Amino acid sequence: MHVTRETVAGGRSGIAGPEFIPITEAVKDPSGYESWSRFCLEHLDLLLSKAAASGLRVPQRVMD
Repeated sequence: MHVTRETVAGGRSGIAGPEFIPITEAVKDPSGYESWSRFCLEHLDLLLSKAAASGLRVPQRVMD
């Protein structure tokens, strides 16, 4: 995702200290994330391959 600023505002009370982190760090321990994020992290390879199969271009830096 391209953003103009990397500041993040949390709109939910259970989210403490929102920030952008590299995917490579996030997939190391998905247990600290809410269920939908954890599901995406645990199935990232499948999701990216489905995106590529449907014609979406995945930036290389996501995979690094």
